[in-house]
Amino acid sequence: MFLAKRTWLRRLTTCTVVLVGGGCVSAGVLRATDRPKFDTGVRISRCVRVALTMLVDYSWVFWGEHPDPAAIERAHERNAKRMRDLFFVNKGIYIKVGQYIGMMDHIVPDAYVRCLAGCFDQAPTSTFEDVERVLKEECGKGSAELFASFSSTPIASASLAQVHVAYTHTGEKLAIKVQHSHLAECPSEIQALDIILRCVRYFQPNFGFKQIIEEAKVNLPNELNFTLEARNANLCREILRPFGESVVVPRLVDDLVKRRVLGMKFEEGQHLCDAGALESLGISPHAVVRLLTEVFCHMTFQHGVVHCDPHPANVLVRKDQAGRTQLVLLDHGLYRFVSSRTRLIYSKLWKGIVLGDVKDIEDASSELGLVSDFMEQKHPGMTHTLIAAMLTGGAFRIVCDCTTS
Repeated sequence: MFLAKRTWLRRLTTCTVVLVGGGCVSAGVLRATDRPKFDTGVRISRCVRVALTMLVDYSWVFWGEHPDPAAIERAHERNAKRMRDLFFVNKGIYIKVGQYIGMMDHIVPDAYVRCLAGCFDQAPTSTFEDVERVLKEECGKGSAELFASFSSTPIASASLAQVHVAYTHTGEKLAIKVQHSHLAECPSEIQALDIILRCVRYFQPNFGFKQIIEEAKVNLPNELNFTLEARNANLCREILRPFGESVVVPRLVDDLVKRRVLGMKFEEGQHLCDAGALESLGISPHAVVRLLTEVFCHMTFQHGVVHCDPHPANVLVRKDQAGRTQLVLLDHGLYRFVSSRTRLIYSKLWKGIVLGDVKDIEDASSELGLVSDFMEQKHPGMTHTLIAAMLTGGAFRIVCDCTTS
């Protein structure tokens, strides 16, 4: 019996050594012959390791009929840090997924929102050699042939691309948006991330982020295609013509509209939330808010076009030659289009909120499908109050007080 066990153990050890050795050799060959695929495999392996660690952690905490709430909160803290560290080391699309999760404060535990807030400041930067390679692959020429001058250092970098300043041979100043070269493997990595999280959810239903991964699977391929961003920018410029010179969408350079490269006229301006800069220019914050509200309401309610990424860095503010407040709208990579029916119901919802009409709020919420059967069973009438509170950022009683004011 002892000899049989020892023989079995020896065979198992031999097989393990062979498999590990073969895996190392294969990885070495892949690293030498196809570095991008090797790097993709490394990133996916990190995802597997972190997902398994989180699975074990949550399974242990949720063991039994009555898990300890304090223990659950500590598990959220531990696993949020693991996820944050994973996204920071993998970079690229993982930073983007981290941003998605960090904005979902109405879905995910607070620990994830806090830990992943750093994803908004962690932007990878491609080397100048990588930028040159993308330019040559997309445009057929390098920066020296395309432009009179091209800054090797980006003026801005985000999770998916970075922006360089360039000058044409006629002296026009341009902003050149170049996609990070390592994002070519994005679809396969998103699919791998989805499979890993599906496995985790199968064993531990309390853990997920299914909705966020589904959003990423739809949105990221669109955001990585700059020709779609060009189409959205031209559409935005057209539907905002009624605002005249009050709103500027940078003019695109047709020869520089490619899948991974986008060239446009360089537009100056101050960031939307830079109160000190706006004050120094004599720009009224109230005028900015009013114009911004009118612009996005016009896009949404009149045309059913939703700019899905209007964060402060994508909206610049300045004065035009006549001294009037002017907005510059950037980054049109992610748009959503809503039907006329949805727009009408959404208008009804906002009308109810503005007038404090609880019946309209409740009816519009139901028509939009914004109803939780689980919540209604626990607290009847709660769903529409939360919808109004989320949209206004205030307590529902404040909305209701409108009826008496």
